[in-house]
Formats: sequence, structure tokens, C-alpha cells
Amino acid sequence: MNKLLLMLFFFMTPFCGLTQTLEIGQQSGDNFTYDSSKQYTVIKLSSINLPEGEDDSSLITRAIKRFALDRKQFGLGYIEVTPEFGEPEKTFLFSYERDSNDIYSYESLGATDGLELQLIRPFIFDGPVTVKIVVQEWEGENNAVIKKIINASNDLSLSTEQITGINSLLSTIETIFPADSKFDAITLQVSPEDIKGSEIAITAAGENFITIELDTTESFFKGFNLHNGLDRAQIRDYKAWQNVISDANKNARNDGLEPLYALARSYSNYVGQLPLNSLDQAILTACSIKDWASDAVNGLEFDGKTSRFSATNYSQLPTADLSVVRGGRCDFYGVDCNNENCFKMSDFINKSSTENARKKAASMYIDGELVITFNNSEIKLTSDEFINSFRIRRTAFFEIENNGPNNWSYHFRDGKLDLRINGKRYLGSPIVIDLVKDDEGYRVTGIEIQADNNEQIASVRLNELQ
Repeated sequence: MNKLLLMLFFFMTPFCGLTQTLEIGQQSGDNFTYDSSKQYTVIKLSSINLPEGEDDSSLITRAIKRFALDRKQFGLGYIEVTPEFGEPEKTFLFSYERDSNDIYSYESLGATDGLELQLIRPFIFDGPVTVKIVVQEWEGENNAVIKKIINASNDLSLSTEQITGINSLLSTIETIFPADSKFDAITLQVSPEDIKGSEIAITAAGENFITIELDTTESFFKGFNLHNGLDRAQIRDYKAWQNVISDANKNARNDGLEPLYALARSYSNYVGQLPLNSLDQAILTACSIKDWASDAVNGLEFDGKTSRFSATNYSQLPTADLSVVRGGRCDFYGVDCNNENCFKMSDFINKSSTENARKKAASMYIDGELVITFNNSEIKLTSDEFINSFRIRRTAFFEIENNGPNNWSYHFRDGKLDLRINGKRYLGSPIVIDLVKDDEGYRVTGIEIQADNNEQIASVRLNELQ
């Protein structure tokens, strides 16, 4: 049996003074593979092992007795799962009740009869997840009411689509019927690198207590359905953004598109804070602008000229990814590309225009540092120096040179690319940007600026990056 070096700890109330250690036991099933940029993780409870009555031979019974020394007439156990960046989700797990002979019987409120219970909504599994088992106990007249609430929610608790409802029920019980005693019984932290199999047994003294199953699910916004995606992702506070973006779209014929551009950047920053993977952030940003600012996207007359919110404008947003939306319902006019490497180069150029977008560009396209060559001399920009000192003011057409498999050079002739380093402008210099694709994605490996003379090189080295 392969065991991880992860432990579950019983955190006892001070007067108990006891510590009970549990372990993650055997991991089985298929290897758990997961791409956090495109997928979400789902945790399900597949089984729970509870004793038959007051069976003192059961290790589980003895474990429960140890952390619930002063067991009341009725007890309720629930499991609480909290991702690294998210809110806790609570789900019924088990209950126990004392009969007239002071014998306790246990009942599973989770996975029963082969039904799996989803413990948390799909989430980004990039950091440690905390799993806590809590036991609450009551003594007295409220027990009957609490049991009725639990029994009435049996169908709800077995539905993988009703996590929010279960969470609300538990919060209601805790608020209306404060427990006579409460124990944060078990806390477990699991990191992605610790997971080998898709099924994980949690053991007490060598005996399985619960078994959880890990699975993945795809995009909330797959198919580019904005309304359904917002509902599936349970994003509720978007209405204010919809209203202000729609108003900017209505006023664009009189005010131009600058107010809309500014709102789109702010909205993209908001989307970047949501618990969504980068794929869904790109789709949500694109479809929101497409649906809420359709006049601007399709083109409108302002000051005697046709203006539109284009693919270039979209690519300048921190959460944008033109390669994701290209050819779909939420695509935009402009950027003449037909392959992914071209989209990625356009994305890098467009994101280099604003500081927040450069932060995203640095994480996506720069592996530690960016090498900039001036003729035969070079400087190196760290990611922070790139964010603070580097800027491309406007896009430019380029010619692509294929240097081999997954290796390209993009040539900007006649100084068309308006590139700046710490405010110094290199508009008059031909520029080449190198791009490669590896296992981690696309990376900009270098930029060559064909500088006019050594004086210019010295200026960059001595003045610009100090």
C-alpha cells in the first residue's frame, strides 16, 4: 500500500488534550492528470465506512468516541472543502443518535447505495485544498426538528448539482440551532503534486474511513454560451458590468470608443480575479464584450469615421486569448492569422501596451528573463523589468520566418513596430522577435533591435534600466 506523507490531524478542544492521527491510504484508479489552464477539478465522496450500531470492535467507532468524548443525544458530521482561492463548501457526511439503551446508531448522509456525492463545485486545483470534518452535537428538544430538516434534504444531499443548497441548509442549521458541542475533528491539506491516483482512501488506524474520487471537467463557457456559463460558474455580480458596458456602447456614437476601451480593461481585470481558468476567462471576456457592446464590435460611425472594437483591442486585455475565440461566436474583426503561433505573437504584442496586460504577458511568454539584442550586444530584462520598462504602443504587420519545428522569427520591417524601453523609442529600427513552443507553451526567447550605433546601445544599458 502506497501512502503519501500527508497526515490528517484531530484538533481537539483544549480540555480534551488528545490527538488522533489519520493517514491518506491507498491511491488507486487511473493516474490523475489535470491541465489547470483548461480544466477544473471535481472532488466526490464515493464511500463512507460507518459502524453497525455501537460496535466497539470498529476502529471507526473508537476514533469517533475519542474526539467526541461527551457525545450528546444527536450528532451531525459534515465535510468542509476549501480550495486555495475560494470559499468553503459544506456537505452532510453522517449522523449518529442515542437510543433508550444509550446505544448509538450511525447513518450515512453522503455516498450511499453506489451514489457519489460531489463535495465542491469544480475548482482550479493549483494549490493546497483543505478538507475539514466537523462534528456537532445536540441534546434536547431541537433534535427532532434538525432530523426532519436533514431527512427532507436527502434527495438534495445526493444530487451533485445542489452543492449550494446543501451548504445553505447547513449554515441555516448552525445559525438557528447552535450546537451544544462542536469539534473541528479532522483537517487535511492536499496539494496537486501529492496526488497520484484518482481514488484516495482516508484511513483510521488502517481501516478505511472515507474514499474520495478526483475527476476533471471542462470549460463552464464551452460553446460560448454566456448566460449558461455565468450560471454554471455561479457568477452573480456581473450585472453592474453589463449595465455600464451596454451604456458605453449606446453612447459610443456621441462619445467615441475610448470610454468603452477603458471599461473593457477594468472588466478584464475583474474577470482575472474570478475563480476561472484562463480558457474561461478569455471566453467570458470576449463574449461579454460581444453581447453587451454589439454595436461597437460590428462597427459604428463616430466623428465621420467607422470605429469598431477589434481583435487588437480585445488582445490588449489581460484575460484575452484570441486563439481561443478565433472562428467562434465571440470572435472579433482584425488580426489576419490562421495558425496558433501567429495568434500568440499578436497576443504578446497587443498585451505589451498596458501594465496589467504586460503582467499577464510576462507570465505567459517570458521564462524568467527577456534577452534584447542591439546589433551584437545584449541586455536582459527580468519579468519585473519587462512589466515596468517595456512597451509596444501599437501593433504592426509582420513577416514570419519558420526556423524549424516550433521555432519562428517575426520580422517587423522599416521600423513599423513602435517599441519602447523605459520611455526610449525604437520606431526607426527594424525589429525581430523570436518565438518557440515547448511543453510549457509559447515563449518569447529574444528580441533583436537593429540599432543605429553603439551610442544608442550605451544609452540603453547605462540609463534606461538603472
